[in-house]
Amino acid sequence: MSMRESAETNWGLRIGALFDEAIERLWFAEGKEMRRMVLEQAHQLALEQLGIWMEYGRWKEMEKEIERMQQEYAALKREMRCIAEAMVGPQVFETCHLESVIDWKARVAEREILMKHEFGRNILRLKDEKDNLFETLLLAQTEGMMESVWLATVTMLGNGLTPLQKHVLKQRKAGQHSTRKLIESLD
Repeated sequence: MSMRESAETNWGLRIGALFDEAIERLWFAEGKEMRRMVLEQAHQLALEQLGIWMEYGRWKEMEKEIERMQQEYAALKREMRCIAEAMVGPQVFETCHLESVIDWKARVAEREILMKHEFGRNILRLKDEKDNLFETLLLAQTEGMMESVWLATVTMLGNGLTPLQKHVLKQRKAGQHSTRKLIESLD
């Protein structure tokens, strides 16, 4: 931008600010009510000219209803949170959202429901095996000291061995499984 353009822009801004001040003084002299009334009438006239006065009215009513529902939703969510927090304790809510607590509680309830039926117990047995698969595979590959440390830990924690883990130990005791021998035989 050249010096001349810069000066013209600067003067234009300064003169525009003077007009704005004069307009504000006129509005102030008439009072706030007059300004509100003019803006309201201009808005209504614009809606009429656009042919959307009725639709706009319905839209504004819906907007109020949405706001009311959002407030009701927030209050209900706070109430549910307080009730759930009283049931599981505040420490759970320090790191979780209500939805996470509900999901956790649903998983616990699912286990309780599945335990009531034979097919459910079979499902839980398979899920437990899957959850313990890493340890089972580790057990199948380790020898000696690591195996005894792992067994002592499981026993100490009272978790017990899964049927698949018991099978792996039985196979190892019978000498039917030696990872080292298997690898050597492949070479």
